Amino acid sequence: MASDDSGSSTVELVLITPVLVGLLLFLIFAAQGSHLASNVKHAADSGARAGSMVSLSRAPAEARRVALRDLAAAAPDCSHIDVQSQIETLGRTRTIRVKVRCEVSSHDYLGLSIKQRTVVAESTEVFDVYRAE
Repeated sequence: MASDDSGSSTVELVLITPVLVGLLLFLIFAAQGSHLASNVKHAADSGARAGSMVSLSRAPAEARRVALRDLAAAAPDCSHIDVQSQIETLGRTRTIRVKVRCEVSSHDYLGLSIKQRTVVAESTEVFDVYRAE
């Protein structure tokens, strides 16, 4: 008695395909999130570094300008961007702290119904005493 398995591989393929597609979409979503977090961190780092290289009076504005420019070029998916910069003093050491917040809406991710998420990064740099006031 011979068994007929001719359609079993087709059925298995039909059953496993949605799982594989779901896994692929999850991997794409995770990779995009990781890339976005990296871009936001880079913008905060760039802003803090640029702010530490100018005079104290210009530092917050320069840090904000550079962080916004960097993030606009690297992460166009941000629907709302907020950049805060402040000068802090600890003893004789002055630092600038830059905090970048990027909100990404769900429609940017392959049409999936994923809620809006916010990515935040912060960076601190010590003022270069030989360049700053």
